[in-house]
Amino acid sequence: DRQQVVTVQESARGKPLLDGSVTFDLVFPPGSGRGSGLDGMRLRGAPAGKIYEECVMGMLRRFTWCLFLLLLITGMGLFGMGCNRSSSSSDSKNDAAEQESEDNHSSSSGNSTQERAPSPVLVAWGDSLTTGIALPGRTPYPERVALITGMQVINAGVSGESACAGAKRASSVTRHSPRAVFILFGTNDVIAGHDLANSKECIRSMIRAAIGIGARPIVGTIPPMLGPMDHLNKRVDRMNRLIQEVAREERCRLVDLHRQFGDGSGLLLEDGFHPNEVGTQLIAFAFAESL
Repeated sequence: DRQQVVTVQESARGKPLLDGSVTFDLVFPPGSGRGSGLDGMRLRGAPAGKIYEECVMGMLRRFTWCLFLLLLITGMGLFGMGCNRSSSSSDSKNDAAEQESEDNHSSSSGNSTQERAPSPVLVAWGDSLTTGIALPGRTPYPERVALITGMQVINAGVSGESACAGAKRASSVTRHSPRAVFILFGTNDVIAGHDLANSKECIRSMIRAAIGIGARPIVGTIPPMLGPMDHLNKRVDRMNRLIQEVAREERCRLVDLHRQFGDGSGLLLEDGFHPNEVGTQLIAFAFAESL
């Protein structure tokens, strides 16, 4: 592992050995050992064959050590490359697995989104019978239809509204792009003394507005009246005949609430024309069935 100066001299006093070799002196000049303890040392009386053998063996030992170190370093290098290659392969596999997982998740998410498509929208278009204002704290019929059907039902009722007033806000109803539209008007027209034939045409315009956006119009007749409103039942009957006519003319579905209410006993509030909770539930079931 380091260069040394070695002087080999034939001994003047040496005699031939039995094997015919010559005796040599090995002289390591001062400074040649570089701290190894060989400075100034002389080896005497060693046979030349032995010296040669020792030199060769020394070189072989050094060569062997060098070869061992070289193989060790090479092996460590190959091992390191193998680890890197294995790590890279493992990382690639992990990346591929993660990508596949993300793809599957995305696909699953896409399928889930398709499976969870929003429920159809329905709109209940009407007056106070639709808003449920006469039953504070109670559930109006549109919300009850939603509970029955599991569909989204928008309550588009306005209390005190006549058929023609309701027809004027058709755009606020159709903008929801509903699948079906419940139309329940006529009670206020009867009470306010409006021209019922004109009310019929306003209901017709509502039916056509629904058809125009691809929605199914479902028209209801109005319930009977009792108590202080009993004297208006003739007008109620006329209004309902006109509603039946327009439904038939426009070929749309009719929900005959008047027939289902009968004389109205037990289904109306004390005011004689707003349905009570039982009557409200009856209206909800009737419209839900019509779907």
